[in-house]
Amino acid sequence: MVFPRINKDPLIQSFYAYSRIPIWIFEEDGTLTECYIRNRRPDMFTPLQGVLRRIQHDSKKKDYEVVARNNELYIIIRCMPNGYDNPVFAILGPILFTPCYSLFEMRQLSFSVGLADQELTDLVSYLQVLEYSRAADTLRFVANLLHADYPSSRTEDVRSVLEQILKAHADADLTETKDSDRPAHTSYREELAVLQCVRDGDLDRLEDTYRSLPETRYGRMSSSPFHQTLYGVIANITLVTRFAILGGMPEEDAFNLSDYYIQKTERVRTPAELQGINIEMGVDFTSRVAQIREQEISRYVLPVRQCMEYILRHAREKVSLDELAQEVNLSPKYLSDLFHRETGQTILTYIQKQKIREAKFLLRHTDNSLSEVSQLLNFSSQSYFTTVFRKTTGMTPRQYRTLHISDART
Repeated sequence: MVFPRINKDPLIQSFYAYSRIPIWIFEEDGTLTECYIRNRRPDMFTPLQGVLRRIQHDSKKKDYEVVARNNELYIIIRCMPNGYDNPVFAILGPILFTPCYSLFEMRQLSFSVGLADQELTDLVSYLQVLEYSRAADTLRFVANLLHADYPSSRTEDVRSVLEQILKAHADADLTETKDSDRPAHTSYREELAVLQCVRDGDLDRLEDTYRSLPETRYGRMSSSPFHQTLYGVIANITLVTRFAILGGMPEEDAFNLSDYYIQKTERVRTPAELQGINIEMGVDFTSRVAQIREQEISRYVLPVRQCMEYILRHAREKVSLDELAQEVNLSPKYLSDLFHRETGQTILTYIQKQKIREAKFLLRHTDNSLSEVSQLLNFSSQSYFTTVFRKTTGMTPRQYRTLHISDART
């Protein structure tokens, strides 16, 4: 597959790095000539490119158009960026209206067709969520950037774009709300997005999640902004500590680190400083879990370590021996024998253990049905999922959920 050029203009690339809003440049005839997006693997790139071509082809307005579909937004701007001799179309997007965490919600997005579950999850984590507090400045900046060679003022044009965005958002029943109308608390699903990163020791995903989440809402525990944030941060430290222990961090080490960050909150005086501690704490716990995971598999030879890391990263997908063998450049039979000799278990057993580990998490911390959990983890059927779960844990998924759901949210 031949990709278009990427990162030609350092100013546009800087805008993308800051805003995380993808930018695609189309010629008048629909040819995609340039794009600014972080991950350009063919499996992620092709579905998006197809959606964008249809949007560009169906565009009715000459200069500006806003397209709202499902839970995503696209802005089409006729422009002439630096380096172009003729006008072109720039499409900004997809931009999300709200964070999408459940697989069902992600599957409603226009570009989800053809993507595996993990590929779709990774792509969604890269995308920006529209923040109205920054929308005007962001669009004014990008309009000036893309129309740098145009002599006329773009102020009225930017205002027109914003009006269209507000209308599209209202049509989707997602109008901007007053602070008093917003939910008082960050949703449980949004909390889990961060806590899962801590448990998995996944620093890259943690960074993406922090950037994509809307502002954390701690409820109304105090009339003082400082104490309001303080109580919320302390509660979050408690949750992160529990999930780090789930990820393999020794209890005493986790509790000592928790005490350290709680004591650190006593030495600051502003909500902004508290939020800084909150992020530092999440990164610290996640890094330590990642180090523990590395140490656990470091005694194995490199191909086995690579297999384990690949299986951990793709625990919710269907992973085959042939796929793993290709990943480490060994024959399937040699890899199978090597893995069994090094670890004392087959690759299939190890894959199943990681899937059951994920199943335990989903059963304890989500409301997904047993059928949905089975599908999310790519088991061939719910009955097979139940069989593997019982063999690994000594109880059925339903029994496990009944036993543990009561303490999952306390």
